[in-house]
Amino acid sequence: MPRPKTGQSPLTREHIIETALSLVDADGFDALSMRRLAAALGVDPMAIYHHIDGKDALLVEMARAIYTTMDTTPPTGTWREQVHVFAARYYAITQAHPALVIRLLSDAAAVDAASTLANQLLYAALGESGLPDAHISLAAGVIVDYLNGYALGGKYATTGYEAGLDLILDGITTRLLKP
Repeated sequence: MPRPKTGQSPLTREHIIETALSLVDADGFDALSMRRLAAALGVDPMAIYHHIDGKDALLVEMARAIYTTMDTTPPTGTWREQVHVFAARYYAITQAHPALVIRLLSDAAAVDAASTLANQLLYAALGESGLPDAHISLAAGVIVDYLNGYALGGKYATTGYEAGLDLILDGITTRLLKP
């Protein structure tokens, strides 16, 4: 493992991920390269590979890092209120790291890492709705895809995401009322 320069902190996986997130938040994912990351860290580019296998692995680690910050305290209220709490928390992540979230959507491994961390609250809330188990995953997918789409729209969105979310939840409620 490379030794840090005099006065420099040891290079850690966490520091690499944190620095990469800062670069992506500032300049977008396409501006991130291992060489640029190494320069920001003050190390040789090869030193990063002792901690992260490459840019694809780094994307997955950044996904884990941002979705780990999501508040996972179980919300109270009706299932609809719980879905709204989940949506607000999820949406906050998409707004804090828009360039990364946009890139995550095109990487299956990153999506898996993010959804494993983020969607537990959503599945719990939908489970309380009374939807059959077979429909919970479908409903969760529709909600998350909507939130991601809304996040992609960014400044072009003319209303809050809550209005569209309520339409989706109304559809779920209608499904629940069918015999």
